[in-house]
Amino acid sequence: MVNSTHLTIPGKLFLAGEYAVTKPGQPALVVAVDQGMAISLDANPHGMPGTITVQSNTLPTDLDLAWANLNSLTNVSSSALTGKWSFVQAALVLFFQEHGQTLDLTHQPSLKIQIESQMEVADQKLGLGSSAAVTVATIRGLATYFDLPDDRLAQFKEAAWAHYFVQGSGSLGDVASATFTGLITYQAPAWLATISAETAALADFANLDWSDLAITPLAWPKDWQLALIATYQPASTQKALAKGFWRADFADQSRHWVTAAQTAFEDQNYSALQHALQGNQDLLVQTLPTGYLTPALTALTRVLRDLNLAGKVSGAGYGDNGFAILATKADQDELSKALASQPDLHLILPTIITS
Repeated sequence: MVNSTHLTIPGKLFLAGEYAVTKPGQPALVVAVDQGMAISLDANPHGMPGTITVQSNTLPTDLDLAWANLNSLTNVSSSALTGKWSFVQAALVLFFQEHGQTLDLTHQPSLKIQIESQMEVADQKLGLGSSAAVTVATIRGLATYFDLPDDRLAQFKEAAWAHYFVQGSGSLGDVASATFTGLITYQAPAWLATISAETAALADFANLDWSDLAITPLAWPKDWQLALIATYQPASTQKALAKGFWRADFADQSRHWVTAAQTAFEDQNYSALQHALQGNQDLLVQTLPTGYLTPALTALTRVLRDLNLAGKVSGAGYGDNGFAILATKADQDELSKALASQPDLHLILPTIITS
């Protein structure tokens, strides 16, 4: 055990493959950005052995619990973990389930965990996967604090199951991005198609089928700048999926455009990337129910076309963000000028995190 641990877990932007990636084996491109979640873990000299206090800059009350009490939560349904601390609670329970006996957690000195969200601007959430980031932060922070090997795949699996157990939907690509960082291609595991969070327990972690899972790092071209274009309008993939839209060729078409975008990144071919992202954007617009393109996102797609920039809506649509990839300083200047006349679009130039 180390005396103190300080980590920053990145946020994420989906670049291509949204919605299709919720089916196991379907690829998506995701990139990790520096608007994320900071976590600090320190011994608490004022606490009783085997206890934990968690604090957050976004929540008014602390979470106080004892490791010994978490064992009873390994077989409960997700409805037992509710409220603002639910993702952290699920991560703590799963960590105790997997490592509690080996680390003798019930007899460890009291632990204080402080979480600071960097995923808001002027009190507006950016839609960069805060629940995934805080879940990964909890799992990875504990693993580092207790001096476990830095096994990113193991950390991803624990965080992915804890996150899915609470949220009950999604692809877990945001969890993969927060864990592995950088630019990745991601495919969801097989169990995502067969397990219902409503009837599962955290103890089911040992029996999950991780086949179909694939996480592959890609290099980000050093001269390309990622631009986040935020609407400050919340969106929900879960709500969008509930609308029902899947058409027969959607998965194959999505795979085609994601593969084309991946090849463009590998070849550093900007025009090919622009074509691939536009193809994926057109597919999503043609496939998803009305409302996917909000007025703000419609304005964004128009700006990207007018300036001949590679980019699209990121993630669920129905709000949240878009992005552009800028190959030159002139691209950045032109985008900034164009967005100045769009009051609902806000330009942020993030740093891509690769650690």
